[in-house]
Amino acid sequence: MKENPGPTFIDLFAGIGGFHEAFKGLGAECKFVCERDEAARSTYQAFHGKSWGDEFLVNSPGSDCPPSFFRDITDLTLSRSDKLGNKGTRKIRKIMAGFNVDILCGGFPCQPFSQAGKRKGFDADRGTLYQSYVEVVKRVNPIIFVAENVNGLLTMAGNPIQKIMDDFAAVGYEVKYQLIKCE
Repeated sequence: MKENPGPTFIDLFAGIGGFHEAFKGLGAECKFVCERDEAARSTYQAFHGKSWGDEFLVNSPGSDCPPSFFRDITDLTLSRSDKLGNKGTRKIRKIMAGFNVDILCGGFPCQPFSQAGKRKGFDADRGTLYQSYVEVVKRVNPIIFVAENVNGLLTMAGNPIQKIMDDFAAVGYEVKYQLIKCE
């Protein structure tokens, strides 16, 4: 056991690990990763020097094993698993209940909100995946969470940013956003 453990985090919609790199640089330890895209997972694993294999690993929270790597957030939050009668549901619930992390971070899919896309917003299949992120925040109850997306959330009809902020606030968090220009 570490004498002075640093903060811990879960990396959702992890991509190639931008949040991982940032938080690792601050001394934080990754406990759980979720990324659906196979190429992104491979790149993430290459960048961060650990191999989680093709299937998620069930590691006990607090163990010295590499973090669990989970593929699909809808399985993680059980929104699809429950409907399919997935036998792993109880095991996943147990894993999620056992995580005691400080930070939850991730960038839910931006395509439905991006000015470069069709801008279908919540009407697109991926447009509601942020709700799975909200569910993980609710279950894990981190000290803070960081959600990243595109500025199209601020310019779309229907004010999706407000709906997203309201959903996170509904699980007990004070929610603020900041637009950061990256050029």
